[in-house]
Amino acid sequence: MYKRQLDNQDEIGIQNEVPVLGRLARGRMIGRENEFLKAKIFWDKSRDGSGQVILVSGEPGIGKTRLATEVMTYAEITKGLTLTGASYAEGGGPHSAFRQILRNILSTDTPQKMTLPPDLIRNLLTLAPEMQPNFPELQYKGDLELPDPQQLWDDFVIFINMLGSLRPVLLV
Repeated sequence: MYKRQLDNQDEIGIQNEVPVLGRLARGRMIGRENEFLKAKIFWDKSRDGSGQVILVSGEPGIGKTRLATEVMTYAEITKGLTLTGASYAEGGGPHSAFRQILRNILSTDTPQKMTLPPDLIRNLLTLAPEMQPNFPELQYKGDLELPDPQQLWDDFVIFINMLGSLRPVLLV
């Protein structure tokens, strides 16, 4: 699930129009089969309610992106919600990965299906202010200032946990 767009120096993830099963047929993953099997096991455990973390690292060109794409495809096939974000040393601003994730999920109808505390959504919207029109029930008076970084992080984690109560979530 990749597409890129520059917006206020933030690079945001955008979904390709390639169907989920179509991504499986595009090329082969070479040399990462063991890691993929382990990732599938971790994903299956997370679907059963046990949170998991996987760190993928290595030199350029050894299949990290392909592995992540395969895991995202597997998660989607098994009814998971995949949310992607990236940060780059050469720009993008603070919290750019979280901004991408929030923009992607707040542009859907999923948040309206949830009972979100108004203060939580107000805080999250400071990272994606262009999404404010999607929440007309919240009264805004001018630009919102970023809350305390710890509060912002806590609210993001609460939001992701709330999403996880609807269906399993994979953050990439």
